[in-house]
Amino acid sequence: MSFDFDRKDKIKRFLKGILCVPKCVSCGERLPIDRLDDGENVLCDKCRAAWEKSKRTVCPKCGKNLSECVCITDALAESCCSVLMSLVPYNHESAMYRHVVQSVLFRIKDYNDSELSNFLAKELCFRVLGLAYEIGSENIFVTFAPRSAKAKASAGHDQSEILAKKLSKYLGAKFCHAIKRKNVFSGRTPQKMLSESERLANAQRSYAPTREIDKIKGRCIILVDDIATTGATLAACTGILKSAGAGSVICLTVAKSVFEAEQDEVEIIDPKQLSETEGQK
Repeated sequence: MSFDFDRKDKIKRFLKGILCVPKCVSCGERLPIDRLDDGENVLCDKCRAAWEKSKRTVCPKCGKNLSECVCITDALAESCCSVLMSLVPYNHESAMYRHVVQSVLFRIKDYNDSELSNFLAKELCFRVLGLAYEIGSENIFVTFAPRSAKAKASAGHDQSEILAKKLSKYLGAKFCHAIKRKNVFSGRTPQKMLSESERLANAQRSYAPTREIDKIKGRCIILVDDIATTGATLAACTGILKSAGAGSVICLTVAKSVFEAEQDEVEIIDPKQLSETEGQK
């Protein structure tokens, strides 16, 4: 596992920092251009401190910090998922923590920000590193829960795919595009407006295996997504992986709801709108 980049790449990124002054993805504060470590120039010191503190949110189920919690939802338990590991809570009670997390998720979802994806992939790597060493990177495949074709076309990228590819590189594991998204929601009620059972049923109809899925038989799979709430999406994907013969499935997300959630596919709020809303209160 290595996060080192060659001198040419560092020079390129340094010049980019001069031409395009980097700003904190949460508060917009200008950042120094001398932070050449990969993925470190995305949050100001204040927002980074809030990000780190949010990792210490206590899970109401197990009583552990989120950085140690592996609790799974009922839907994931039924799909035979091994563990669910996340970095930060999506629905934190603190407005400051919530703003930083939602700003990061909004940015990675709507913009192909290489610095931010490097940062998050590295964070995800550290989160799962203990298990990876225990299992052995040669026995691990990294895959992802794909977003819809419409959403991918609109944004120009799939954030979970990008994170999964970079994570596999950092872990020294193999990447596999094992699952594809089917277009089944056209003309239907949006996922977030459905009940939990309806969301799970829709999620199960929305995904299918790709030709590459035969590679994962008997292997440990790390399934990457950006957010987990009820776990319907991850459960549907886990079911496909297990049916294809996966040995175990580790679900890994950037954020998850630590309290009861009302929707599986969270509607990310533009951080600017969130700031305006908080200011009116």
